[in-house]
Amino acid sequence: MFIITKRKIYFVFTILMMIIIFLFSSQESKNSNYLSYSISNFIFEIIESKEVSSKANVNNKQIDEEVSHTNAIEDIRENNQILEESLTNNSVKKNDNSKKTAEDVFPIENKTFYNINFVVRKSAHVFLYMMLGIFVISYMKKFNISTKKAILLTILFCFMVACLDEFNQYLRGTRTAKFTDSLIDASGCILGCLIVGIKEKVVKKY
Repeated sequence: MFIITKRKIYFVFTILMMIIIFLFSSQESKNSNYLSYSISNFIFEIIESKEVSSKANVNNKQIDEEVSHTNAIEDIRENNQILEESLTNNSVKKNDNSKKTAEDVFPIENKTFYNINFVVRKSAHVFLYMMLGIFVISYMKKFNISTKKAILLTILFCFMVACLDEFNQYLRGTRTAKFTDSLIDASGCILGCLIVGIKEKVVKKY
């Protein structure tokens, strides 16, 4: 009775994860971009603020060391003022976000930002399919089948979902479908299977 109950729970969570996945792929390009850009921009600003802070500290040290050189002091203070003005301008841009598109608001042409956004989007793929893989293989293992067969069926099922997900994304018209994304999704599923396998080994051991 307990096994049947857990089987139903895993089945429900599997369906919920599939709904979440297809909801994300059904988003228009601008909505999808804005979501990933927002997360990427948060990380990007942390990195940029550290770089600005580092430059400001270097300038302050230079001020202390070259206190006798008036011209040098003025140049350094001017650089600090430029950095402060840059931070102020970024703050003003944030307040004006509602009037602009994602491409206008975020520094998408910046190489660092682009790389961060790439990692964020692919990590989201891996995470979603990792969770799907965990629920699917947990559901499969409640039937009387071997572990290898459960893993194989889970990966096959998740890969089919990934392909349908990319096709659904393609149907939006403003987004593209990539086979490489399906492979990345499958890797997330494999990671989920590994997590379940490791968890079971740890539980048996202790």
